[in-house]
Amino acid sequence: MVQLVSTVQAYLRNVKNVRVDIFDRNPHPYGLVRTGVAPDHPEMKKIENDYEEVLRDNQNRCTFFGNVWVGRNNGLSIEKMK
Repeated sequence: MVQLVSTVQAYLRNVKNVRVDIFDRNPHPYGLVRTGVAPDHPEMKKIENDYEEVLRDNQNRCTFFGNVWVGRNNGLSIEKMK
């Protein structure tokens, strides 16, 4: 999750006219940060806050799509995502 948030922040900050779509098989954002081990741990809370900030401050450039399976097991194919 840390890598995802950092990568999205870097793209949005450094690449003009970029749009980032985040796909997750969980129906809600934050992945295991919210539902994993010790979600109230300070480091996990910072990641959750950073993720929320990215989505909130870049609504026209960054979108979360939840409950989407990608790849195997009848998921959305990479070809369809292009």
